Amino acid sequence: MNENGQKSESEVESAWIRLRARWELASVLNFLQVRAVCKPLKAFGIHTVSPHSGASVDHQGHG
Repeated sequence: MNENGQKSESEVESAWIRLRARWELASVLNFLQVRAVCKPLKAFGIHTVSPHSGASVDHQGHG
């Protein structure tokens, strides 16, 4: 922090880098979770899934 009690530019940049790294990790984990749920659907001939809240399951899957 500087003499005014504000964070320095490098501290702010470091915080943004940490935040972005966490966001990227969360994105990868989300992808893996979705893949784990959707991959078994191929056995039923469902190759495309477009999840939308409020839409019927029939509308969301496409063989």
